[in-house]
Amino acid sequence: MKKRKHISLLVLPFLLFLHACDNNEEVAEPIVYEVSISGDEEPPPADLDELIRKTELIVKGSFGDILSKENMIRIGDLPDDHLYAEGHLYEFQVDEVFKGNIVGEIHPILYYGFEVAVHDHAGKHISNVMVPSPEYKTPDPTKQYILFLRKNPIGATTYSRSSDAYMIEIDQDQSMQFISERMEGQLSESIVLTNPDHNRAEHVVKVREGIYVDVFESMPIINNYLEEYHDLQALEDKLRSIR
Repeated sequence: MKKRKHISLLVLPFLLFLHACDNNEEVAEPIVYEVSISGDEEPPPADLDELIRKTELIVKGSFGDILSKENMIRIGDLPDDHLYAEGHLYEFQVDEVFKGNIVGEIHPILYYGFEVAVHDHAGKHISNVMVPSPEYKTPDPTKQYILFLRKNPIGATTYSRSSDAYMIEIDQDQSMQFISERMEGQLSESIVLTNPDHNRAEHVVKVREGIYVDVFESMPIINNYLEEYHDLQALEDKLRSIR
């Protein structure tokens, strides 16, 4: 993980009441807590060239089995006891190396999300909830991927993302896209633009399992790195040119 995210939380519980249609009695709906998160992340790369410069290893291949789930926040070589950011460690079959050198196998660790604590208005701890990353998608073992990675200290063969958007999924018809819900041109419904320039947004996550929490995570919009590359061949020609 690039660095520890500084998180400020604002939790505002509110209670709604509805009138039951059949007996005119008030029925209380569950409390919904609101958590606002702002991080001082470095801005994402402006384009593909900057992403390439920031990347140690660029590979094409396919995923195998998931090996483990790890806390990506470390104190030295050990996982942090208080903060938790989940990563999924995978097998990966490398078909081509565009940048960097590897000997033997590599194991990418995909950033899944991070855990936040929920408190009530009095500051009492209610629960912890997981906030999934907008750049996570369970890899499909039948597809190929291009990964932009850097060495990770969790293991000798472990590599993690070099930037927020770091994984290109290639479909059977050779169409491709970065895995990201907040990339320009492919915004998901969970991304809400928050300024007139459309370069910042809130990632809205609604948790409805055991506890009701609406999480609002402020983050930058990522430029479309593939805007100039209309097919896989053009992208691969670009990546091969950097060797």
